[in-house]
Amino acid sequence: METMKINAVVDVSGSMGSDIELIKAKIAEFLNEGIEVNLVLCSISVLFAKTIKKVEEMNDISFTSAGGTILQTGIDYLILNKMESYPTFIFSDGYCDVLDYTKFDKTFTHCKVGGDYSQDIPVKKRKTVKHETIIL
Repeated sequence: METMKINAVVDVSGSMGSDIELIKAKIAEFLNEGIEVNLVLCSISVLFAKTIKKVEEMNDISFTSAGGTILQTGIDYLILNKMESYPTFIFSDGYCDVLDYTKFDKTFTHCKVGGDYSQDIPVKKRKTVKHETIIL
């Protein structure tokens, strides 16, 4: 039986602050369910990327940064590394660039924390791709 994998693109820009702990807890839930996580941390560029299989692996990862938010760099990383076929979760406060998902063929979910909940993350996507926004 093949192990399930997901992508998790995490906004670690300066505005995220204490919301990072909530995101780490959600990623830990996936890992505890036996789901491997293609973890991509970004602010204005990709700062870290690795497939993680156990919660303990997160202990050595710095989820902090400063500066702005260009999450498209994380999306582009997934495409470049042929990971666009996995369900994708974008963790952000919603203050980001327009995200282009036109090369994705699976579900992507925006997991919003903090920020302005009334403002959805702007996206471009194919009509056949499912998109949802949830608030953590």
